[in-house]
Amino acid sequence: MAPVAELSSAIAHTTASGAAPKKPNWFSTGSLETHDDGSHILHWSDWSAGSSSSSSSAATSESRREVFLASLRRCMTSTGFFYLDGSPLESLREELFRVTAAVFASPESERSQILMVDSPHFRGYSPLYEEQTQGKADQRDQIDYGPQVEGRPKAEFAPHRLLGPNQFLPDHVLPGHQSVILQYTRRAQELSDQLTTALELALGAPQNALHQFMKSEQDDSYFRMKTIRYPNARGGGDQGVGAHKDGGWLTLLATMPAKGLQVQLASGDWVDVPHRTGAIIVNAGQQIERVTRGLLVAATHRVFADPTVGERLSAPFFSMPALSKVVRPLPLDSLSPQFRAAFEAAKAARGGDDVKSDVPRGDLWGGEEEPFGELAWRGITRSHSQVVDRWHRDVVPPTAS
Repeated sequence: MAPVAELSSAIAHTTASGAAPKKPNWFSTGSLETHDDGSHILHWSDWSAGSSSSSSSAATSESRREVFLASLRRCMTSTGFFYLDGSPLESLREELFRVTAAVFASPESERSQILMVDSPHFRGYSPLYEEQTQGKADQRDQIDYGPQVEGRPKAEFAPHRLLGPNQFLPDHVLPGHQSVILQYTRRAQELSDQLTTALELALGAPQNALHQFMKSEQDDSYFRMKTIRYPNARGGGDQGVGAHKDGGWLTLLATMPAKGLQVQLASGDWVDVPHRTGAIIVNAGQQIERVTRGLLVAATHRVFADPTVGERLSAPFFSMPALSKVVRPLPLDSLSPQFRAAFEAAKAARGGDDVKSDVPRGDLWGGEEEPFGELAWRGITRSHSQVVDRWHRDVVPPTAS
């Protein structure tokens, strides 16, 4: 299943025409790192400079923040992908991957202590080949995490059953597993919040126009994070994860120096998204695409299992709207002239409104008045029928998973 906290389980297992999916061609026409002369590289220091309280540097700081916002507008109206150099997550990367590598290197008997099937909140370890994208098994195993909160295992609003504690290996088995993951997810959520503020400014939207979807009176803010291992692909096929769009808000991806990730341009061509030292990769999910009526792009991307690179680890963090929130599109007249100009420039660069994608537009937007949690619940229960069988058959009929 695609790295989208199971939301991409709703991706059709056929093409838009209804035909069986074809074997993917993994050919790449270039690299996102150098695409458009490196315009997809944003520097966190440009954004954080805007928070300087020094009057002498105020003008320079504001200028740097405007550079950041202009770059953000350009990236989010074209590919929906960008590198973020020097993010607040960078100082935690080494410890995150140390713990991640140690979990996957541990004996199966230890990993079996935190199997997802033992969690009513869909947290924990999923073995190799357990998930699929477009009808084909993904070559990866993974551990899922979410908000560390008190569980609601029998909530009447079924999506609230996604809230609850995580599963961690105890410190005597793997020192620091819990503390490292919780520190990382806290900082990732803070970064997502700041990027959401940046998006409001880039759009020229009213304050709180986007933040309003991230919290609710029902105290059901939500995110998913995965730590993933793509093993050596020799003899196992070439699909790490098939083409998909993330179904949530923003994805913050920490990678290791191994190739495999690709993003699809509006032309339909694919380009590699290689690891960049000192940077995370950020992409928009379909809820941002929905709230902006498709003006901001949820990027189509995939991962191929390259037999020449050996094992590969990654750690995507998926920020999401609150489970009880309905994500309603913003009025178009609320968007700034700068944003409209960026959108028109992106449209001109691709030669019109036609955007080619291997994934149908809006496949994970959800119903017009549907709370986001219903979409999240539908996707995750389709992906993990064993968890449903054990914990949730009172609310999920057998034909629905």
